[in-house]
Amino acid sequence: MIKIKDGWNAARHDEPVKVERGFAMSDLSIFPVAVFSGMVLSFAVIMLFAVLTDRDPSKS
Repeated sequence: MIKIKDGWNAARHDEPVKVERGFAMSDLSIFPVAVFSGMVLSFAVIMLFAVLTDRDPSKS
């Protein structure tokens, strides 16, 4: 039985594979996902604030 630290290489082997940890992804691979989702969320909050506080220039 082959011991593989992450589950991504497990599909290349025909033998039964034992994943050492419970998570298939390493802890480092969640970092770009967290950064990207944080950027998208902050952009959505800024755009929502800009739309809600928009002033019509013709009424001023």
